[in-house]
Amino acid sequence: MQKILFPIIILTLLFISPVSAETLASLTSSFSEAWNGGNIPLPSQGVIVIPQGPGILTTTTIQEPFKKAGLENGPTQVQYQNSQNPGLGLEIGMFLGATFYQKSADIGSSKRLSEDIPLTRVTRYYTCLDHEKSVGVQLLPAIEKNTNHQLANKVSYSAIWEPLEGGRATEPGCDISGVWKTNKGNLTMSETGYSLRDVKIDGSYSGKLKGSIQGTMSGPVLTGSWTEQDSSGKSNSGRFTIIIRNDCCAFTGTWGVAESDTNGGEWSGVRY
Repeated sequence: MQKILFPIIILTLLFISPVSAETLASLTSSFSEAWNGGNIPLPSQGVIVIPQGPGILTTTTIQEPFKKAGLENGPTQVQYQNSQNPGLGLEIGMFLGATFYQKSADIGSSKRLSEDIPLTRVTRYYTCLDHEKSVGVQLLPAIEKNTNHQLANKVSYSAIWEPLEGGRATEPGCDISGVWKTNKGNLTMSETGYSLRDVKIDGSYSGKLKGSIQGTMSGPVLTGSWTEQDSSGKSNSGRFTIIIRNDCCAFTGTWGVAESDTNGGEWSGVRY
């Protein structure tokens, strides 16, 4: 798998019937420099309402300028809260992957962040709710109270939700075990474990390169990690997200290196 310089940010689901993405929120806050000067700025607040049913939630956070401020990888300055109990933190969905951009270039990993320039973080989640859910969003002026400066003077946040069509792929009867012909070579997958809502998947692929995958299937979404070795014996790894078509006979998705599941390009396939 070779890395593409300009990654796909919003995944186009080729095998899913066209649907409209829904903008859930667009927030921007500017903070003063007076974190330790006695004038502690309050968080900016908003609400996103996540629709019911399966979908992909994509959030974009822009920090201008970015500073690491106490944590090596840097926090996002975004916190989710239960709207019924604001004191509780909240996960908004199954994490699919995050891609980091500085100066319009994908930097691959949060460990390579540079200070004093804007940082864009695109994060994707899979959601599948029985009913729509209101989630509080806070844009924080700082996450580490013992720091001497703001993490960013300006923070912008947006959230977009793209529904996935329901069907056989969302039911337990969709067994994806077997051989798939993909644009990256043949992929063999098998189900290795089960929980109340998820299925554990192991697999291997062959073509120009050979590798293995480990993942979790929740509804029609299979997300996980891949590992492979090139001809020199060097090991490479990354993440992937694929969406199983309703008839369980095809999938489309993306793969990426480091912490991203999109910056490598498209990954699609059909059953043999």
